[in-house]
Amino acid sequence: MIGRLIAPIAALAALGLTASVHAEINFESQILPILKSECIDCHRAPYEENGQKKQPKGGLRLDGRLAIEQGGSSGDVIVPGDPEGSLLYELIALPENHDDIMPPKGGPLTKNQILAIGMWIKEGANFGNWKGNEEGVSLTKREMAPSAADNLAKGATEAGKDVLDTLAKEGATITPVAPGNPLLRVEYLSGEMRPEDAHVSQLASIGSNITELVLSKAAITDQSAKIIGSFSKLTYLDLHNTQITDASIDAIAQLQHLEYLNLYGTSVSDASLPKIAQLRNLKSVYFWQTSVTDGGAEKLRQALPDARVVME
Repeated sequence: MIGRLIAPIAALAALGLTASVHAEINFESQILPILKSECIDCHRAPYEENGQKKQPKGGLRLDGRLAIEQGGSSGDVIVPGDPEGSLLYELIALPENHDDIMPPKGGPLTKNQILAIGMWIKEGANFGNWKGNEEGVSLTKREMAPSAADNLAKGATEAGKDVLDTLAKEGATITPVAPGNPLLRVEYLSGEMRPEDAHVSQLASIGSNITELVLSKAAITDQSAKIIGSFSKLTYLDLHNTQITDASIDAIAQLQHLEYLNLYGTSVSDASLPKIAQLRNLKSVYFWQTSVTDGGAEKLRQALPDARVVME
């Protein structure tokens, strides 16, 4: 950490600073206007001014989704689900007189602006269907930070175009994790639809290609767990704010390549933790607003010492 945060999420919420924010933060209507007015002028694609080429400060661009996910010269700026572990939030939440506070000009952000950004990150940093400026962004975060998905792609064949087109018509947004990689990221854009168990069943036809699956806020139940558990190449699974319970974890515990698991806002409890501890490749797991206790989380940290276990 650079310094003491003056506005941790819990403290701001306790102050009742929620008049302009709510539980489901919308990036385009609540976060993007802040970035445009306070950040993007210094953190945008290179441009010329008075004959000189201007580069984004710190190598960080905030004018497009891929650029934000790629991060800057200091590495990642957003850790979905973990505001206090996200450099973007850390810098805007520093004390007003701190040398590193952002933005450096025009005064600090308001507490409601800070809370909105923090809550957006806490909820998973969902961009919806916003892409922004993709000019000059040739590398995705996956390309910059290879994970198990790169090894899992070896020997995999591409999913059929007809199948992908059918799933897209049903609301799925499907993209390769990297150019030329047959492994896929599947998500349902927030606000456009709420996928149900039937949609997850349809994904079984490309299950061997799915390595990232985002079902946040979906209207799915434990019925979907067995199907998800068959997606053997999954490395990233976001189930936050769904109806799943401890009954789903038996199937999820079969996903031995899983690195990221977001369960915040679900009904899982300490009963699931011994099963989650079997996921030896897990790097991040999120339990905010669940029935998991601090004591249970500490035991999981001991069982998975290399994993980040986030409770709040």
